[in-house]
Amino acid sequence: MAEILRVNQASKAFGENEGRTLALNGVSAGIRQNDFVVILGPSGSGKSTLLHLLSGLERADTGDIFFRENNLSRYNDRQLRHFRRLHTGFIFQEYHLIPNLTMRENIELGRYLQKDGLDIGELADELNLGGLEGRFPHELSGGQKQRVAIARALIKKPDILFCDEATGALDEENSKQVLRILQRARRKYGLTVVFVTHNLAIAQMADQIVKLNSGRLSEEIRPTKPLDVDNIDWG
Repeated sequence: MAEILRVNQASKAFGENEGRTLALNGVSAGIRQNDFVVILGPSGSGKSTLLHLLSGLERADTGDIFFRENNLSRYNDRQLRHFRRLHTGFIFQEYHLIPNLTMRENIELGRYLQKDGLDIGELADELNLGGLEGRFPHELSGGQKQRVAIARALIKKPDILFCDEATGALDEENSKQVLRILQRARRKYGLTVVFVTHNLAIAQMADQIVKLNSGRLSEEIRPTKPLDVDNIDWG
């Protein structure tokens, strides 16, 4: 399977002088198209920083980030915005729903400036949100809010779905429901999923595990038999 993303010797620091912190230190890894990739590590290991570099939200200080054959490190700001709009979707631990918009309107935001998106009714049914289109975020449960956030990311049919602790605020039942949705969406729409977490259980369903520790790549694993969500031992 061809690689859709590659990071080569990427480093990223924040702050200046005595307050300077090296968040990533010479990390290299490749991500194959249509894989479910888990970036794993403790708090402060550089997981979110790596996700931000891969997704074009931030720039590496040194090193290169490739999307297919394109070097994102050489893109200007306008080109990076174009890349994110056309090729990426984002799901975070915080839902980031707009409180004065309905569920339907929040999802429709994901289609902004995107010509070819999914049908919102079909997507709502797929994510078990049918009949909730007119509700506002405060009228939804935590699990429903996260499914709305997923629908907003999926509706524009991204090539890559970036998830930063997307189940961190949910209990086991709702977490597994979200993971089932992501697994189905990956298979149905041909997505690549990059999932940042500190939860070892989620790594059991990964096609690739990228482990970070103190800003460095500590291990890269490609399991021979990733588990289905229902077979994960949540512990």
